[in-house]
Amino acid sequence: MSVQEIIVALIVFLCVAEVIRRTLKFFRSPKNNENPCANCVGGCDLKRIMDEKKQNCGAIQKKNDEKCCG
Repeated sequence: MSVQEIIVALIVFLCVAEVIRRTLKFFRSPKNNENPCANCVGGCDLKRIMDEKKQNCGAIQKKNDEKCCG
């Protein structure tokens, strides 16, 4: 084996390792406090649902604050 073949084999190995690492990272489930949409592609439905819930919670909290303090 020449030096050039060794270098090419090393580059191919590193590329394959990177593809495997990114694939596993994509399918890995989020841990406790991580963003569940961190691995999602652009139009993530889960992110949209979470954003809607945040908006609803904010409106509900304001409504409850007005009731208890007024």
